[in-house]
Amino acid sequence: MDAPTVSAIAGSVSAFFAAISALVNSYNTSTFRRQLKNTSIDACVAAGLGLKSLVHRTIELKGRNTDGEDIKDSEIFAVYEEAWTKWVLFAQAYQIARRYSSKLDPDAPSKAALRLSELRIVLRNPDWKQEAVKIRGAVDEIVKQTAATLGTSLV
Repeated sequence: MDAPTVSAIAGSVSAFFAAISALVNSYNTSTFRRQLKNTSIDACVAAGLGLKSLVHRTIELKGRNTDGEDIKDSEIFAVYEEAWTKWVLFAQAYQIARRYSSKLDPDAPSKAALRLSELRIVLRNPDWKQEAVKIRGAVDEIVKQTAATLGTSLV
């Protein structure tokens, strides 16, 4: 074989492997993007579930306090304040998840914040239970709708 033929074969083999390398890089990029999307969705749903559980816990503690258990208001409001911390995580993760799902309600974090603000007022009223249950239901629905829109089922 002469030099031009060897050079042509080497160039063809090099181009072939460059094309395979480009395909592998493309696959790796799409895999990374899919993992990033799934991680963002998981973080959003997890933050929503954390918020939901703390709202439930706040209402549970208030109920036990009302039933005569020795639970201080400071304990109840400490859990309530922790719910706000979870709301911040939920709001942040929600905004990131909106990159991947335009169907998410852009007002969901604000709606959850409004419910948390209402809960603080309701917990101070003597007739707190019925309104607190409505607030709990509203937060549950926000989290449920978020998970459903993101394609995650909450069992």
